[in-house]
Amino acid sequence: MWKCAFSRVTHGRLSETKAFYGSIFSNKGDNMKNTMPVDEYKKLYASNKPKGAKYRNKPTQRIVGDRVISFHSLKEAAYYDELMLLLKAGKIASLRLQPQFTLKEAYTTPDGERIRAIRYQADFSFLDIELGTTKLIVVDVKGGKATKTRDYVIKKKLMQEKYVINVVEV
Repeated sequence: MWKCAFSRVTHGRLSETKAFYGSIFSNKGDNMKNTMPVDEYKKLYASNKPKGAKYRNKPTQRIVGDRVISFHSLKEAAYYDELMLLLKAGKIASLRLQPQFTLKEAYTTPDGERIRAIRYQADFSFLDIELGTTKLIVVDVKGGKATKTRDYVIKKKLMQEKYVINVVEV
């Protein structure tokens, strides 16, 4: 079996790879004993499997009555199941899935350029019924540090500023 004499291939940029590794791509001399052409290397070691989800989440569904509800992850679906139990027990009310909050309205600049509105879409919102008072709770299910993107952090701060609502991360 052929062995590759280099540990890095600049995929899609063969000329840069040749320039970087120099003579190992030449067909002259003894330096070709344990090498193979780049196209053979790519065929041999290329993965034909489809890529998974960016954050390794597994989309899932729940059947509720006569409709199907899709969730972005198993964790989000499991949290929905918990919320449904609380809703049936009467501890929460007004459960909403994927509620949207407008953080900044759309506008037009003096030059006539149209700027779109900035919106935040949470996973769940509901009213927490506690001792006769109700409080709006907004929940975003997070799988780890990777899903706490820069945009998410900014929108979370804007939610706190505009609506005085702390987004609860689960």
